[in-house]
Amino acid sequence: MNLTPVPNVRLMMSHRAYWLADKRGAFVGSGLQDPTGRAGSFLGHMLDVSIGWDPQWSFLKRVSFDIGFSHIFKGNYFDKVPNSPGGKDTNYGYTMATIKF
Repeated sequence: MNLTPVPNVRLMMSHRAYWLADKRGAFVGSGLQDPTGRAGSFLGHMLDVSIGWDPQWSFLKRVSFDIGFSHIFKGNYFDKVPNSPGGKDTNYGYTMATIKF
């Protein structure tokens, strides 16, 4: 969902769900894999919210600022896969400045 309450402010919220393509396959980049497939394939849900601001002052018109937060609700794959880091949910916060040329 994207909202623009005023012309220079953007609000965004998104939800995603993640599964492995093959429950015996590797979770790429994590080093996790269950060759038996018993851990299942559901990795979890991610909720992401952010706000962006595009200043309208002459010296900042080419810059935009964003701040956001993501929460990953880990699925039961992480409770069952060998060498798992655990099933505790993960939070991320971020800030970003973009300069447009």
